[in-house]
Amino acid sequence: MTRLINFLLQDAAAIYANVGLRCLDNNLMKFNAREHFFRSGLLLIAAGPIYFNRLKKKMMDFKTADASFAYSRECLFIENILVLYNSSDIHAFADHVYNYDNVSHLDSWCLEMLYEIRTLVQDQYEAAEIAAKEEQERMRQEQEKIEEEKREKKRRLKEQIMSGEKKG
Repeated sequence: MTRLINFLLQDAAAIYANVGLRCLDNNLMKFNAREHFFRSGLLLIAAGPIYFNRLKKKMMDFKTADASFAYSRECLFIENILVLYNSSDIHAFADHVYNYDNVSHLDSWCLEMLYEIRTLVQDQYEAAEIAAKEEQERMRQEQEKIEEEKREKKRRLKEQIMSGEKKG
């Protein structure tokens, strides 16, 4: 089911990218291209991390096609979302979306996509937390094992010393 959804998100992203590129050919519509590129980027992020390499390539294509896109808020927002996704920092993600929304109002469609992305970031954050706890538990068990071996070694050494005194 999720593969189908990811595939549909990828197709929708391709459609937005194509519309954005076509907008660049028309002087009246070229200012709408950034919005289409932005939506394409959000869709590819929402599709999941397997599409991030494709998104990076698309972002380079968008920057090549429209030089002003490289320095736009939309482009910087998408690039920062990618960084925040990889860092699994859910609080920084929420702050970034909040700050962007204060500058450039996000419509309900964008907020819905960002909610899906937030869910992915939250899942990754929780997975990282679980992995960290498992690693801590493993380290604690190893430390306990080392301590137990030390105690056993001391006990044996003590027994050897005691048995040596009885003989002497």
